[in-house]
Amino acid sequence: MGTSNGQKCFLLRIELLHTHRPIWREVILPADLGLDVMHDVIQETMGWENYHLHQFEHKGVRYDALSPDEEGIENPEFLFSLKDLLKRAGSRMAYTYDFGDDWVHSITLKKTLPWDEEKIFTCTGGEGACPLEDCGGAYGHQRICHYLENPKKNNDGFMPYEEWVPEDYDPDFVDFEQIRENLESLKLEDAEPDTDVIDEFLGDAEDPELMESSEILPGFEDLFGQENEDEAAPPSPYEDLSPSDLAQFGTLLELGTQVREAEPWKKLWDQDIFGIRDPESGLVDIVSILGRGGEVFAIHVHRPPESYDLWKSMIAGTAPMHDFVEYLRKVRMLELQFTTEKELEDDDVELYEKLNLPSPKRGKNRWMLARRFHPRSIPWFADPEEIPFLIRGTALTLRLLNRLRAEPDGPIATFYKTRMANGTLLETLPIFSLPQGKRAEDWDSWSLTVDPFDWNEAGGVDLAYEPGEFELERIASLPQTDETWEAGAIHLGGPVGTETGPVIPILAIAAPTEIGEDAPTPYISTTLSENPGECLWKAFCQTALQREERPKVLWVSTETAEKTFETPAKKLGMRIELVDQFANIGTLFSMMQTFAP
Repeated sequence: MGTSNGQKCFLLRIELLHTHRPIWREVILPADLGLDVMHDVIQETMGWENYHLHQFEHKGVRYDALSPDEEGIENPEFLFSLKDLLKRAGSRMAYTYDFGDDWVHSITLKKTLPWDEEKIFTCTGGEGACPLEDCGGAYGHQRICHYLENPKKNNDGFMPYEEWVPEDYDPDFVDFEQIRENLESLKLEDAEPDTDVIDEFLGDAEDPELMESSEILPGFEDLFGQENEDEAAPPSPYEDLSPSDLAQFGTLLELGTQVREAEPWKKLWDQDIFGIRDPESGLVDIVSILGRGGEVFAIHVHRPPESYDLWKSMIAGTAPMHDFVEYLRKVRMLELQFTTEKELEDDDVELYEKLNLPSPKRGKNRWMLARRFHPRSIPWFADPEEIPFLIRGTALTLRLLNRLRAEPDGPIATFYKTRMANGTLLETLPIFSLPQGKRAEDWDSWSLTVDPFDWNEAGGVDLAYEPGEFELERIASLPQTDETWEAGAIHLGGPVGTETGPVIPILAIAAPTEIGEDAPTPYISTTLSENPGECLWKAFCQTALQREERPKVLWVSTETAEKTFETPAKKLGMRIELVDQFANIGTLFSMMQTFAP
């Protein structure tokens, strides 16, 4: 815990997001309070029971709890303090508790205060009782509150309420006296990090016995225990915007203001989608308008080819909504979200300042932020190169709304009135298309008709890779041996910072099934555009050029790998064998995932 020697206090607001009623607490804490103690503060003030895992996140970087049995954690939370992350009033970070129910808390620095020993570890305000543990997330909490309004009338069978809900549970009650006692206990405890845990963590990182585990794969010892000196810090997304980039963002926010005034969510549900056929690719962006449910207000522009497969699964009810990480792996999307000022990141505020935009007029959810979703990343600030697609989706949303108002009984309005929500794929869809010879930026020139829609026209998401002729000739020029190699690829845990934002690395390796002293170097990709197939091929080329030879047989374990090497196998006279288990690299992958971020 801090002392008065130059120390400051933080007034923080902890708010539970996505709930149907406000749940928040405000606390005064030492600015140098460690995140590990901050976890305890959140648990004690909100009213959680610390049953589940948790994680802090700030600007795409995750900070994890550390137990004595864990290795490979990139950013242990006890090594970071509040002041390391929250630099000025309005700065925010996130705290997620229980990855099943997915309780996301926003932590906002409201004010920096002079040091006051009497005020630290105090709760200055709050609203709403903590949801019950394991209640099913925000939706489950909403159902419980609805039930409690009239238990006899509102028992909808969502859960056995009589068994799950304590008789004395009041969703509006905040026990400030209990919070005071809990925080007083935390204040009295030694807030210094647990040195035994730290020593064990740091000791394991250099434990010779741990490093000897790589002896089962001779030659790979150097892969473990080394630091990545080239890893970039999380970039500032709007730091180097060109004048044309700024103009694009300005256009987007201007159109967004018009959408906010039009309130499309009052007419359309999330699944009232429409399409935009791209003049260059011929494929369709699928646009969804969120807000009818009252939680998230946004325009989502889903980009192909992932847009086709995702929405097929959404309509069929098979999308992995229960597994957020798996869901994100299937999403390629741009988002314009309408929100409150407190939900903005520092960089969003910076963008408003760069554009010299005034604060929006008073009202709910009038600020805007732009985000991109990519299968190899986490939600991040939209790249300037992608903004034109988001502008197009926003502008044509306005066109759609104008059509619905002008023709309330027209074919577009009739489509949405009669759309079936029974899990059957739509055979037709309202689609914007650009007539020949018209300018794409002339939004009035786009035609809107209800057209037949082929959900398979994109051909699905292809994770394979087709090497170029020059690459094939280069490898074909190497002598062929009688060896058998194996090639595989994996995603390495969480994202790492790059110049284009967070990227989930792909590690690919091709190696002889009998590894000698000279082990091949794995190929590690942090390039967002590279798919697993391309990484596999690059790993294969890297090993072949390193060894100055190519194999007669190649083992692979996935259809993606089999498809990637289908053409090279014919050119190289190489036999591809699909196997269930690798000889060596499967063990290597397990070890790399242990040491990955």
